[in-house]
Amino acid sequence: MKNFSQKDAANLHLAVFKLHRRLRAETATITQLSEHEENVLMALHYTPGLTNAELARHEHITPQSMNKITAAMLKHGVLESQKNVHDKRRKELLLTGQGRELAESVAQQRALWLAATVGQEFEPEEAQQLARVLPLLHRLSDKKQMQQHKFIPVAPPLETEI
Repeated sequence: MKNFSQKDAANLHLAVFKLHRRLRAETATITQLSEHEENVLMALHYTPGLTNAELARHEHITPQSMNKITAAMLKHGVLESQKNVHDKRRKELLLTGQGRELAESVAQQRALWLAATVGQEFEPEEAQQLARVLPLLHRLSDKKQMQQHKFIPVAPPLETEI
């Protein structure tokens, strides 16, 4: 690997995880949505027309769990469902006006917090350095998933006597 160690990877993961949690905390007063509901809201904000199955894969949860999440969001009026024009079997989810306003409020609040925090906590050259790395982070986050194995052992199998 090109000068990026496992330790660097773990450190990057921790930083991204902590930043995600911090951004969620910044918008806790705007929305009372669960983490999955907020992720669905923002996914549909940036990519309208996803299906329950696509959202379930995105969130790494079962389609049944995603159905419960989107059903609650439909009930609360932030989502609507419509059939695809070309394939009537495909039910796509879209944000309602209320859902779009909520998503825009969340995105705006996060952007305001980030801009203010970077402006206060970083020297100008550090802020520029951070801005220069953004295309790399987007390229990394847009990378397709690696082929996943069906079973990944977390511990060696126990020895059994026969």
